[in-house]
Amino acid sequence: MIRQMLNSKDVKIDFCKSDNAFLVSKNQNLNEQGKHSHLKFASVFTNKYIFDKLVDYNTIKADHDAKSGQIVITIPNLEKDDENLVNVPLNHKFNEGGE
Repeated sequence: MIRQMLNSKDVKIDFCKSDNAFLVSKNQNLNEQGKHSHLKFASVFTNKYIFDKLVDYNTIKADHDAKSGQIVITIPNLEKDDENLVNVPLNHKFNEGGE
């Protein structure tokens, strides 16, 4: 089983003004030498979040807690909307198969 904490250098965060969309990309690299084998793997996963309300992209903030591995991203609307604000934590769960 392979377990990895999220490392901030493996995460790229961008905002596309023309699409009013937020892009989060995660690089995954694995390079392990076993007794009789060598395992090498690299991939990039990207999620795109499109917003229906205009976003104040100049004040977007992303914080990474290295201890917990949690990333908190704050994306403010141009118009304040506190009653609809929900924080979504980034959870790390591993099953027996290492997925």
